[in-house]
This record gives sequence, structure tokens and C-alpha cells, in this order.
Amino acid sequence: MENVEILSTSTEVPASSIAEMDASIKEIEENAEITSGLSEAAAVDALKGKEAVTSVREIAEDNALRTAELDQVVETLTLQTTALGDEVGAFKA
Repeated sequence: MENVEILSTSTEVPASSIAEMDASIKEIEENAEITSGLSEAAAVDALKGKEAVTSVREIAEDNALRTAELDQVVETLTLQTTALGDEVGAFKA
């Protein structure tokens, strides 16, 4: 009878260890799934961020071109105003 109790006790320890390992494996599996989901979300966010930066860059480049065009218009108007002023001044004299 004593041997049966010893044998019973000695099998309880491995069974308990196996149950703990099973719980640990399930927890690791759940953590891996959560980590995978977070990783996928981070990849999507990174792609959206890249697209946003690209859009902002394109807008900035377009604005720079428009600013250069406006500078040319202002320069042309300044030259024409000066020329007109010179012509009006010639009539006054």
C-alpha cells in the first residue's frame, strides 16, 4: 500500500507540471497572437504614415512651384508699372 501511495504521489508531480506547461504554452500562444496583431497594425500605420508624408511632400513641391510662378508675375507687374510710370512721366514733361 505504501508503494502505491509513493507511486501515486510521484505521478501527481509530473501531471501537475504538464498541466502548468500546457497553461504556459497556451499563454505564450495567446501572447504571440496579440503580438502578431499589433505588428500588423503597426505595419498598416507605418504605410499610412508614409503615404501621408508623400502627400505632404507633393503639396509642398506644388506650393513651391506656384510661389515661383507668383514671383515671376509680381516681377513682370513691377517692370510694367515702372515702364508705365516712365511713359506717363514722359508725357508730363
